[in-house]
Amino acid sequence: MRGYYGFSAAEIIPILEHLLALPQVMIEDREAVRQALAHAAAGLDLADALHHASYRDCERVASFDDRKFARRVRRLGLLPVVTIPT
Repeated sequence: MRGYYGFSAAEIIPILEHLLALPQVMIEDREAVRQALAHAAAGLDLADALHHASYRDCERVASFDDRKFARRVRRLGLLPVVTIPT
């Protein structure tokens, strides 16, 4: 929504939280989405937050993406830790 419509995360997150709260809306993993929205509100990119939330049962995650994801996860103190292989 940001790329096409130009909405900021601050505009998108409350809308997604509202949809998440509707009992008639089917969500595959409601807790992961809830966690991802909270982490996105704290500063993680929404797509990264969704990926990170889906790894919640892992001890560690390796990412070949940019280093911003790993740095933000570390700064926010989130688990699992994201590492960049060398």
